[in-house]
Amino acid sequence: MSLSPTYHWAYQLEPGYLRELLPDSAPKHPESLEDVLNDVYRKIIPGVTHWHGPAYFAYHPSNSSTAGLLGEILSAGFNTVGFSWVTSPTATELEEIVLDWLAKMLKAS
Repeated sequence: MSLSPTYHWAYQLEPGYLRELLPDSAPKHPESLEDVLNDVYRKIIPGVTHWHGPAYFAYHPSNSSTAGLLGEILSAGFNTVGFSWVTSPTATELEEIVLDWLAKMLKAS
């Protein structure tokens, strides 16, 4: 599998394109990782908006900084479900603290 470094910044597809490419139900038997990655390359990537492509100017890319990358790696590593304090006290409290910091920086508190 060879990944091209160039993609059009936006998908060139019609709604429902993926339903035509995937089976009606989940596979009954596991597929090889190579087959899964080939599906991602051929079926998923064409429908992705490439936010960080050099020709995409609709939004400012905010998750491509070094800090954003490191935060994403840590977040994925912990695999925290942080939608309430009960599910993850640290995630909830850290979010509140950081949002308070942001409010102070913006002079909103």
